[in-house]
Amino acid sequence: MKLRPFVSWIITWSFLVMTWTGIVLFIVPKGRVANWIEWELMGLTKDDYEALHVTFMVLFVIGVFIHIILNWKLLIHYLKNRRQDTKTGSKVLISTFIISLIVGWGTLAAFPPFSSFLQWQEQIKTSWEEPETKPPYGHAELSTLSTLASQMGWDKDKTIAAFKDAGFTLTNPQATLDNLAKENGTTPQAIFDTISKKLQTIKTVSTLTASKSGYGKLSLLEASQKEEFDLQKAIEFLQIKGIKATPDSPLKPMAESLEVGPGELVEMLKE
Repeated sequence: MKLRPFVSWIITWSFLVMTWTGIVLFIVPKGRVANWIEWELMGLTKDDYEALHVTFMVLFVIGVFIHIILNWKLLIHYLKNRRQDTKTGSKVLISTFIISLIVGWGTLAAFPPFSSFLQWQEQIKTSWEEPETKPPYGHAELSTLSTLASQMGWDKDKTIAAFKDAGFTLTNPQATLDNLAKENGTTPQAIFDTISKKLQTIKTVSTLTASKSGYGKLSLLEASQKEEFDLQKAIEFLQIKGIKATPDSPLKPMAESLEVGPGELVEMLKE
């Protein structure tokens, strides 16, 4: 096998892969979003594309270095011939150097059109960000459930309970959301949304229960006036349930007969 064509093809394939991964990394969401939603393209994540880009860049540089060594004599011969045509060689050298200098300076100084190009990239990256895809705080996927609870102001035990109640497996309490998502075949975003909804439901139920406390002391008439439900329909409903009720009947005994709380009975009568 001839080494020169082998190295040339290594350089070619490396360049093509670097071009493709460079394009993908140009449009990929920012890290906080990509990691949160487990962004993928063709089965590869942002981290995968970054790893490919770096490794093929190294392969490309090695290939170019070997290519220069293999063609050293030709390169020296070319440079010697260019020296004979000093005027043309100097123009090419100076012009290419100036172009490179302009591109570098324009990029660092955020000068158009370079700044416009970079702003376009920023717009593409931020276009992935939606309220439902943005993490609650920076790199939340690296948080454990305990840290997440602390950051969100949630109760730690309730957060872990909500995680388990959702059917997720918790093998290591110190595992990050990213690792937990991979273990459970989901995304950090999905885990967060599930826990958030469950805790919100618990909070709503608790608030509702608290707001209905004290109803056991009310009569059916007083409850109907307070909650604005039809008294006659309530009496008929209770009779169907086998409870003989009058406007003066207290809620607590009737609720106990139905094995529910007074607050829950009120909700049933309001339906």
